[in-house]
Amino acid sequence: MQQAYSRRSWLRHTLGSVIAAVLALTLCGCASHGGDASATQPGSTATATALPSWRDGAARQAILKFVADVTHEGSPGYVRPADRIAVFDNDGTLWSEQPLYFQFVFMLDQVKAAAPNHPEWKNNPAFKALMAHDYAALASQQKPLLELVAAANSGMTVDAYDQTIRDWLAKARHPKFNRPYTDLVYQPQLELLAYLRANGFKTFIVSGGTIEFMRPWAEKAYGIPPEQVMQYTAGGGGEYLALLVHHDDAAREFAYDRQSKIGKLDKAWDEAVTRHWIVVSMKDDWKTIYPQPKQ
Repeated sequence: MQQAYSRRSWLRHTLGSVIAAVLALTLCGCASHGGDASATQPGSTATATALPSWRDGAARQAILKFVADVTHEGSPGYVRPADRIAVFDNDGTLWSEQPLYFQFVFMLDQVKAAAPNHPEWKNNPAFKALMAHDYAALASQQKPLLELVAAANSGMTVDAYDQTIRDWLAKARHPKFNRPYTDLVYQPQLELLAYLRANGFKTFIVSGGTIEFMRPWAEKAYGIPPEQVMQYTAGGGGEYLALLVHHDDAAREFAYDRQSKIGKLDKAWDEAVTRHWIVVSMKDDWKTIYPQPKQ
């Protein structure tokens, strides 16, 4: 019942609201890996070659300075390794989220796969719209769509559902890029995750996606073990750095912000301005978006 409840809860959240693409690097008192405090000293070779997919602009410099400050023992902003925490959002921050959240695409595919066992669905307006790829009509059929998706994604054990997700990830392809969804992680963010871990940070994911959907692939993609994929986090004391990823590169990914139905960037943008967060421009700050395709 817990698995069915979490899937239904995620669907209600996804259909009724959006999640801002926020990357927050927050420091608080939790266990951590040790790190080499000298690795990020200003002017060091490690700093000069860090984050190679990031252009050398304000965002990259802010990250390097922040890490140097908190890892340099004797610095006013020094944070001991046990307190270094980096918390990332997932959708729109670590991988793409357009034209629909990837977990929702998976759940819709589950509806299509289950359809032969549910002939009564043929008269369901939400099912008709789904099969016709009429997403405008789907937007007005949220309740029947929720019922369809919940029915198609319930009644399985944790292990069976886990395998279903793994099978889908192995064969599904993104409609724009024709690549596996797990290929569409952001190369600059993979470098940032590795850079932070090399400097003593323990990395976590806080996501609107359910743990059961992320568990099968997140560790392989990001190097973040399942127990560090959280559903929510709270702000803590101490030094912190917060960044907001702005999707402004239609050629290499997508361009959207305040008016988007997926990953709408309005309240988070206002918050970033008010709190003086760093806004990361995909177009200007990232040399590349995705890793090279696997051969």
